[in-house]
Amino acid sequence: KIMKTEEDVESLAQKLLDAKLKEDSAKQERLKCELALIDICGQKAEGSLTVATENYRVETKAKIDRKIDQKAFDELMGEVGDDLKAMVMTAVVLKPSLRLTEYRELADQFPEARTELDRVVTSRQAKTQVTVKSTRGK
Repeated sequence: KIMKTEEDVESLAQKLLDAKLKEDSAKQERLKCELALIDICGQKAEGSLTVATENYRVETKAKIDRKIDQKAFDELMGEVGDDLKAMVMTAVVLKPSLRLTEYRELADQFPEARTELDRVVTSRQAKTQVTVKSTRGK
């Protein structure tokens, strides 16, 4: 149902702000509980640790984010021999990503290239963001 009156917009905007406050408060409480459980149950440097009680099974799972420095990687690949390079590449995935600005420009500047590229680009509608800011007191 689409509501178009200013009163409806005001009411829904306030409900959204109220819901976000409740959500933020709940998130803070959840994070406090998680930190307390990690403190009590412990954690590994990386991997899972499980603690069981009569009523609950608590698992802490530590992760390490790893990223490749592209410049250093390129230098490494230029320095090592083919055998070592092949072994290194078993642990590395080089995956293409889309440069959105250039992708959009292709439609105007090189439509044929854009058409060909679109054959391998998968697109889906992302969630539309809604931002509400109070103007009271301005």
